[in-house]
Amino acid sequence: MGDTHRGARGIFGVAHSKHRPMMFSFCPVRGDEWPSGSDDSDEDFDVKKCNDFSYPDNGEDLIVNPTKNTRKRLKNNAKLKRRKTKKKKKDSRKRKGSDHCTSKNGQKRKRKRLDSSEEYHVQAAAGTENESTDDMCSWDRLPVLILHKIFHFCVQEDGAVPFLLRMSRVCRTWNEAAKSPLLWRHVNLDQHAIKIKEEKRYKVLSWLMDNRFSKLEELNLSHWSRLHHSSLEKLLEKCPTIRKINLTGCIKLNSASISSLVESLPGLASVDLTSMSLPGQCLPTNVSLLWDKKGSQLEELVLSGNRLQRWPKLFDSVLNIPNSMPKLTLLDLSNCSFTSSSVVIFPVEAFQFSCPNLETLCLAGCSMTGSRSDPQELNDSKGFPRLKQLSFPIVRQNHHSPWQQQDLLQRLLKTSEKLQLLDIRGHSSFTSEFSQNLSCTNVEYLYIGQGDQNMLKLCEKWSHSLIVLDMSDVIVEDEMAISNVLPSLAKLKQLDLSGTDIEDSALRLVFQSCPALTELNLTRCRNISRGMKQCFKDQRLQELSAKLIQP
Repeated sequence: MGDTHRGARGIFGVAHSKHRPMMFSFCPVRGDEWPSGSDDSDEDFDVKKCNDFSYPDNGEDLIVNPTKNTRKRLKNNAKLKRRKTKKKKKDSRKRKGSDHCTSKNGQKRKRKRLDSSEEYHVQAAAGTENESTDDMCSWDRLPVLILHKIFHFCVQEDGAVPFLLRMSRVCRTWNEAAKSPLLWRHVNLDQHAIKIKEEKRYKVLSWLMDNRFSKLEELNLSHWSRLHHSSLEKLLEKCPTIRKINLTGCIKLNSASISSLVESLPGLASVDLTSMSLPGQCLPTNVSLLWDKKGSQLEELVLSGNRLQRWPKLFDSVLNIPNSMPKLTLLDLSNCSFTSSSVVIFPVEAFQFSCPNLETLCLAGCSMTGSRSDPQELNDSKGFPRLKQLSFPIVRQNHHSPWQQQDLLQRLLKTSEKLQLLDIRGHSSFTSEFSQNLSCTNVEYLYIGQGDQNMLKLCEKWSHSLIVLDMSDVIVEDEMAISNVLPSLAKLKQLDLSGTDIEDSALRLVFQSCPALTELNLTRCRNISRGMKQCFKDQRLQELSAKLIQP
């Protein structure tokens, strides 16, 4: 092939054209990607035949030896394309000229430039397509309103930090969108989740208070062990819109801090004071101001891990008034210790009158017994009809008799038909009538670890709805007691049998009766084969199932 053809055509025999810079590319970038190598090795290539081909610009198939009608149609298409090109150039010149207008003295003055969002909507409404269309649709040129909506979905679960801080460094437009106070309503500054150096922590908090927290509603300051009253007071003065605040582990706060919470936050609805008191010290007694003055609007109250004084007189101001905390849905007293005495009385009916809409009650690790009530008070009590979760496990067997604990649980669950989670690990020696007296019908999460054989009747009662079942260290007299419960657990997904006397034959029954099982804990099981005393999940669980079921 001659040199003239090499410079003008590529290996496909197609002439170079500034209107058709490329024919095919996996990476569509601008530029000439025509092959420029030699065609001497192409034995079937014939330059003369290239003149018989027609290469339309409208994406149609290539035509060999076109007919008269075909040539006419191609010519008309080319004319139409030239007209469109001229019209686009004319519209582009008009738009450029419209940026200037003539004043009264005949001088040209530049018209105010539209911002990126307005320019985007103007071009979209006019239906114009110019060379900057790709740039207008790029991420850095998106309208601020669109970016704001995208950021809103991203901060709903994890909060504004660190997501918005990172997004503000991308470009000026993203920085402008991330400044919106509406995106900074939920901020999680938990020291375990957000790693901030001690010397920079309070500088960051001060900057956020001045620049971002004008509409803050939820704030988590968990494990800020050096947060003092002065810093908290300054925060509350600048952020009076806070509704939920978490002060877990803030051991430097005092009674004045609790008073500031009550006085500075008019819309306070959720307070978490977990482990705020040092070991051996008590939570300030003025903590009662939270429900004395905010009881009508409190939704969540968490006092777990503290040492409380004057129990249950601490709640006398609200317990004596029916429906005094109508919006309270969460009450957490787990792992609390009390100075009154070793025997702690829980006023069941009084709390049921004051908090009728309670949904979650946590009494884990508390050595409690029910208060004495006359028959009339028991009949008038409506219980907790909306209770969904009750957590009342005990770490070790306390000195209360089993019938006292059974009576307390029955009174707590008197009308709780919507109960979904029941955690009573460590309780034992309940009578067989315990399961029959409960009004719950669809419990999904049941924890009866360290119980006895009578607890297995709860599994039979809720076998149609159980999803998670913990039977770890259950003590049974009959070896077949556990095996008799398994066949009815069709919806079960997680099963904990650690520390039980289950055997290989019962394990086969587990896989045959629980098709939805995804997790099985067999640690410390004494009567199963070696190599199986571990926790199985996903793929390893399927392999164990195939090993046991195979003939």
